[in-house]
Amino acid sequence: MSICIKLALSKKSLNLDVDIDIKDSLVSAILGESGSGKTTLLRVVAGIERVDDATLYVDAQCWQDDKTFLAPHRRPVGYVFQDSMLFEHLSVGQNIEYALKRVGTAKRYIDIDEMLQILKIDHLLQRRPHTLSGGEKQRVAIARALATNPQILLLDEPLSALNVELKDQTLNYLSYICNTFGIQMLYVTHSFREAAAIAEQVLYLQNGRVNLAKDLNALSIDLSKVKAQEHFSIIPTKLKSELREHGLCELEFDGGIFTVDNHLAHNRVNLLIRAEDVSISLEHPLHTSVLNIFKVVVIKIESNGSRALIQLQINKTILLSSITTLSLQRLSLREDMEVFIEIKALSIST
Repeated sequence: MSICIKLALSKKSLNLDVDIDIKDSLVSAILGESGSGKTTLLRVVAGIERVDDATLYVDAQCWQDDKTFLAPHRRPVGYVFQDSMLFEHLSVGQNIEYALKRVGTAKRYIDIDEMLQILKIDHLLQRRPHTLSGGEKQRVAIARALATNPQILLLDEPLSALNVELKDQTLNYLSYICNTFGIQMLYVTHSFREAAAIAEQVLYLQNGRVNLAKDLNALSIDLSKVKAQEHFSIIPTKLKSELREHGLCELEFDGGIFTVDNHLAHNRVNLLIRAEDVSISLEHPLHTSVLNIFKVVVIKIESNGSRALIQLQINKTILLSSITTLSLQRLSLREDMEVFIEIKALSIST
């Protein structure tokens, strides 16, 4: 499936100049600062916002150009807004039934009971929206969108009201649904962590333009330069084996194998490694409990006050390490130097 979007828009403080072809990827995240145009891009795809200078093709079918405009209700999309936008006069069950009526029994491919259980809303069906928490409302909104059997799922920061555990479960479920049924997803977020956890590629909105990044590792390094409070590396991996007796699994990447907690055992997963969790040693560590040890090359050193940010390379993968300038001096680190790094298995997440 492919989505081709071309639009030019100028209004108030927003200027958008977008020309992208999203293909070979089911899950794409749209990342950018507040006011960068992320929501506007979704609204154009959904047909909620009509831009005169725009063309939109989905699988070679024209949804919009200078002669055509497919009405929103005719577009096979499921939309989850920042605000859940539930029908307040209907119960949770009735909100979902409303979506099901758009599809008809013959075309349904999602197991509704399974969906309700995974999203943990099966016990809420008789409740009205005003009695729900913010997180419960968002989960109901996701269920309602999926119940339409969408060709494209549009999500506008849908998990902001969820706790970490539910956020991870919902991300895993959305990824499972998209990959199982071939639904293309555009997922808007300002959190690179969320983007990395679910997306195969990232559309990075900056200064009104979209940069399409399939190399999440390189993008994570670039963003770390911009967001000084968030130094981390994203490493795309695939499952090698499970060590269930130890509650661990092995994930392959181009520089070797990570040993991590078994809850990360998915066929493909983007690992998030915080710079402060990467320690550096001049020699191969011996008699250590740390499971992840790699030989790397120092490629860049940036000092800022009492801290130093070190870029390290293993094959084509870049990792970041944040250490004190005192450690930098004691190790006498310099560029092109070979060193060893240690990363605890339980410090690695998604």
